[in-house]
Amino acid sequence: MDYYYDYGSTGLNTFYYTNFSFPVTMRATPTMTASDWGSNTGNAYTQYSSTQVNGWIMQAAIPTGCIMRGNHANIYNRMVGRGKFDAEL
Repeated sequence: MDYYYDYGSTGLNTFYYTNFSFPVTMRATPTMTASDWGSNTGNAYTQYSSTQVNGWIMQAAIPTGCIMRGNHANIYNRMVGRGKFDAEL
């Protein structure tokens, strides 16, 4: 099962980790690929103030959701992009 998040930003998030719940339980723990917002290409990014860093990190995952963090040293204001979560067997 593939599931895409394409919401753009976590909004002014001051926490290091962000929880995502999947609307449907997956058959297995998913893997994730991240890309530019609204696209399957380019880079998802993390922004802190005016500093922008490419990438997201899936810290932990289970079939019902995952914990994500931005690829920035322990703080971010927002994560922007699209995450594809894949649990194909």
